[in-house]
Amino acid sequence: MVAKATIRKDALRSRRAILDAARKLLADGSEPSFAEIADAAGVGQATVYRHFEDRRDLLGALAEEAMTQLEERVAAKAVEAGSFERLLRSVAAEQARDRTLTVAIRRGELEPARVRRLTDRARALFREPLATAQAAGLVRPQLDLDDVMAVLAMLAGALAAAGDERQRGEAAARALDVLFDGLRPG
Repeated sequence: MVAKATIRKDALRSRRAILDAARKLLADGSEPSFAEIADAAGVGQATVYRHFEDRRDLLGALAEEAMTQLEERVAAKAVEAGSFERLLRSVAAEQARDRTLTVAIRRGELEPARVRRLTDRARALFREPLATAQAAGLVRPQLDLDDVMAVLAMLAGALAAAGDERQRGEAAARALDVLFDGLRPG
């Protein structure tokens, strides 16, 4: 029984190391091979393939993990009138830091069913903050979750042309300022 627990812990450590290494290597926009990810994670290439069938599977796992972390951060704070804007700004900052997942989704590198699940989770994440902001008169009452998803796509587009992380951060801030001018009631 101890051997099984040890193997499981080792597998979890390997998976964590692979995800961390992949995220770091992908953050600069490169497309590392599984061999490069394995080397950075300190595991064999076969170990990477045991955990992830292909690049699409690895990118999907990274996207789901990023969404889970965002959900946990949002759940840790009470929703209040400014939560919607803070959440949008937080998502934009994350996209500016690491645009790999956004680009992969836009290029169709994630399976459509996984993208739908992630989109559903994003919609759920914004539901209460949007309603609270609308009740406080901070955003237009006709704004709906489809509009919020369109705003997120516009942010990704605004970041696409920017070069480094600093430029992407500035582009995200400018784009959000312009977007919020349109989202606020007249």
